[in-house]
Amino acid sequence: MKTEQLRERLLSALLDVCWRQWTAIGVAGVRRSEAAAIDPEALAMITLVAGRHDARLFDEMLDWLVVNPGLVDIARFERMSKRFPEPQQRLARVVLTKLAESGRATLRQVAYGASVANEGAGSYSLEPLFLGEAGRKAVSWTGRDEDFARAGFDRGVIELRGMSMAPDAASPAAIRFRARALVGLGARAEVLTYLWKHDWAHGRRIAQASAYPQSSVADYLSSLAGAKLADQRVEGRKVLYRLSSSLADIGRSESRYVDWVLAFPAVAAVLGALTPVDAPDEVRWIRLETALREAASGLAAEGLDVIV
Repeated sequence: MKTEQLRERLLSALLDVCWRQWTAIGVAGVRRSEAAAIDPEALAMITLVAGRHDARLFDEMLDWLVVNPGLVDIARFERMSKRFPEPQQRLARVVLTKLAESGRATLRQVAYGASVANEGAGSYSLEPLFLGEAGRKAVSWTGRDEDFARAGFDRGVIELRGMSMAPDAASPAAIRFRARALVGLGARAEVLTYLWKHDWAHGRRIAQASAYPQSSVADYLSSLAGAKLADQRVEGRKVLYRLSSSLADIGRSESRYVDWVLAFPAVAAVLGALTPVDAPDEVRWIRLETALREAASGLAAEGLDVIV
């Protein structure tokens, strides 16, 4: 198989995953999937990769974020963006700018989003935001969006439809939103989400999967254990935790926990190695081997062992 064929298959599968997950939590559409617990910040970051090949997906993501800013953990989103290539980091700052400019964001989100967005201010050569067929379909005569232009991306002015809805927190895929409804945005919600889907877990592993400092995770685990809302078990040098039955029952669902925090950046790295399409096939195979080595831990988190 040529690298171009591999790239097209990977991109097609990634776009399908993005559409299924966004529609499962409120984006207008019918291709939803509730098989896995959805991570909105990780999903937004990988959409900044895949969405450059699907202008409608990109703008529907923005629509959902602007309609549901209170459900977005922007500190976690900004921290997670550093796991992705530099172009996606710039796009993440544009997203934070759009949230700050929206009339729905909280004062804290406005202040945080504006400050983070200004961190990346600089001079960039303009490149098309949308690539390939998506770029040809996204030609606009409505003017240039200046927020994207300041980040180095050329696109027309955004006209969001406002058709996104809030997720149904009772659905299997929206278990993370159920946790956030209980304890708010932050490390506590990530701890609950992880423990709802795992019987026993160590704080370091939860921190790795949640994109939060281990100290924040450890403090909340200790609080849960102190309140008899979690059980403790010592295993060697590790202290493992599991939720009490009463708290575990609240988050019971049929969705599967996927380590999107590690898996999505790994997929982005592999896709990036297969781009640009005009590079010689031999060069892309070499880049792919390097990317697979670097992404091995992220792919292994979901049982995909890489042998190169």
